[in-house]
Amino acid sequence: TADDSDEREESEPGAPDSSDEREDEASSEPDAPAELTLDAAGRVAVVGADQLDYGYRVFDGVIKGAALAGLRGAAGAAFTARTKKGDEAYSSGSTYWVSATTDRAKLTNLERAALDIFEFHAKKAVYDPARS
Repeated sequence: TADDSDEREESEPGAPDSSDEREDEASSEPDAPAELTLDAAGRVAVVGADQLDYGYRVFDGVIKGAALAGLRGAAGAAFTARTKKGDEAYSSGSTYWVSATTDRAKLTNLERAALDIFEFHAKKAVYDPARS
C-alpha cells in the first residue's frame, strides 16, 4: 500500500490550502465592538474627564463666507435623522464615523470640521486615536 503522504495532491505554488482559507475566514470577521463605560451623565468615560469642559459654548465667526455656506450645504445633505416612530428603539436615518487616525487629505470639508471639533474638545483627554 502507498503511504498516505504520497497520496496527497500537491497544490499549485501560491494556492491557499484549506488551513489558509480557515485563517482568512477568521481574520475577515469583524472585531467585536468595544464596550463603552459611561459616566453618571451618560457620556463616554475617559481618563482626564475632570479636565474637560462640557459646557455650552458658541464660537461666532470662526467659519465665514463660502466656507460656511459649503459646510451648511454638506451638513444639510448628510443629515437624514428623522423622529423616532412609536416604540422603535432608534430613529431612522444614517450616522457617520470619522476615525481620529484618518488621513485628513482624504476627508471632505464636513468630515475635517467634525474631526477638528473632536480634537478641540478631546485635547486634554487621554484616548486611543486608533479606537476614536
